[in-house]
Amino acid sequence: MKKKTLKFQPEYDFKLLGAVSSSSDIRFVREIKLITGLEMIRNGYHEIYNEKSPDSQKFFLYECPENDEIVSIYVVGNKSEAGFLIEELRNIDFFVVIKGTDRMDFASELMKNLKSNPVVQALFDIDPEKLASKQKLLM
Repeated sequence: MKKKTLKFQPEYDFKLLGAVSSSSDIRFVREIKLITGLEMIRNGYHEIYNEKSPDSQKFFLYECPENDEIVSIYVVGNKSEAGFLIEELRNIDFFVVIKGTDRMDFASELMKNLKSNPVVQALFDIDPEKLASKQKLLM
């Protein structure tokens, strides 16, 4: 019998920001909430399973609940007790994932406001296609 192979190519059609901040995740997310006016709630953890280890990695996850907006925002931590979400970006504390049709305009406005915020020491616009472990950012 002939075998059929299913090939899955995920699309990374989101805007990714990386933030360096010495503040807690709660304070960082609060600043995003104040800037955007959107409600952000903690939605458990973004859990990554590694085939080399029996333990999973858990990174805190905040998200904007379902609303009538055209964009969705997720804030995920880069550091956990078991390591980093994106190993090649160890200096990043938080990732902001912005999805939706108006993500570019929304992201540029958010970047402008976050750069001037004292909670954020540095903010980077990251191309997810160039990351070696980009599949860990799929939510």
